[in-house]
Amino acid sequence: MEEQQRVDQLFREKTIPEVKNYGMEISRELASVNDRFNEKMSTKYWDILDVTNEVSGLNKLLKGVDQDFRELCYNDNLYQLKKLPDLDSALNNVPRNNVQVHMIEENRVEARADMIVINTTEWTLAIHKFISDISTAGSESAVNNLMENLSTSFNKISCDVERILKIPTFQEVLVAKCNALQDYILKAVSNSEIYLTLLQWIKMDTIFKMERFPWDTDKYSKFEETLYRYVFEEEEDLDDILFGSNNPIVKKFTATESFKNKLVSHMEKSVEEQFTKIKDHIANIDSVSLPGKQDVNSILYPNDLSDKFDVQNIIKTGNLYSMGLDSPTKIALHELVNPLIKQIEKMKVYQCSEEQIQGYIKDLLDILQNMKPEHTSAESSNHYTYTEILNCYNKVNLEHLIESQILAIRQVHNE
Repeated sequence: MEEQQRVDQLFREKTIPEVKNYGMEISRELASVNDRFNEKMSTKYWDILDVTNEVSGLNKLLKGVDQDFRELCYNDNLYQLKKLPDLDSALNNVPRNNVQVHMIEENRVEARADMIVINTTEWTLAIHKFISDISTAGSESAVNNLMENLSTSFNKISCDVERILKIPTFQEVLVAKCNALQDYILKAVSNSEIYLTLLQWIKMDTIFKMERFPWDTDKYSKFEETLYRYVFEEEEDLDDILFGSNNPIVKKFTATESFKNKLVSHMEKSVEEQFTKIKDHIANIDSVSLPGKQDVNSILYPNDLSDKFDVQNIIKTGNLYSMGLDSPTKIALHELVNPLIKQIEKMKVYQCSEEQIQGYIKDLLDILQNMKPEHTSAESSNHYTYTEILNCYNKVNLEHLIESQILAIRQVHNE
């Protein structure tokens, strides 16, 4: 009726061309809305199908649950709920014949089965919501809420997983959803679609370690590799994680045997890589293809005032030169040795293998002893050229620098 009145009003107030124009505007708006709807539908089509299937299955399950609840509520002749103040005590204290016991036990089993159905449905929806919403969660707290909801749903069905896996239909759901969750995390992290904090990484690892769930072991291995790469390479301060965190979840994680083994492997790998770089530089130290003093001098003393130069770089190079590091190769070795000493110190702190640590200390001491400059017979002469004086000065300073590094690594040995 209202539409008819609206049409009559248009014809009374507007001319025929204006009515036609109005009709064309309405058509354009409808077409635009339809296009936007189709676009949204196309992007979310498979999600809608998944949810539709899950809702349809959930609806069937809930109908069965509703029917069972109605039976429980209204069949007083059988259940006598109003006369039972406490179900467990009544079952233990009220005398009953074998038929009654059998019927009560059957109802207990059915009620338990219904709860499994409900919890499994909630678990399925929690995984779907987590996958759908985490990439668009606008804050850390929003991600934490999704993670907490996911963890709670896993805990609810963890005790019944073995029973659920015996039901073919439910088994398919569990396997599919566990795989979907693992696939999503690996893909989303790899594509930088989500960013997790250390605590969130650990919570996800805790979920993936829940027993009895049908996790894919290969996918978990990839996840674990990504987790520890984040912990050891992206976290700014590993000591803060190990010794500074008061979070019980983080402390429990770092106390596990798995974490300790991964930490030892990481430290050994890092030290081995550092040794390889040092040995490569030493092997090529006399190669004519490597840049030498001329490159350092060109930084300290530009050929032309119009040349572009970096003041900070000149100051840094000058400081290194005064330490006897008069070539890029020596500078590179110095910049590798000092971090290596700190890494070996860390191995002590992290309680890595003492035998391995002592082996690294011995190797590094041998390398440093061999890096000491040799003094030539010309240096004992009473007559020096400017170049010889400068070379002698550099050698003495370099020797002092290496001695200080040897002292530092020996202190690690004695601790």
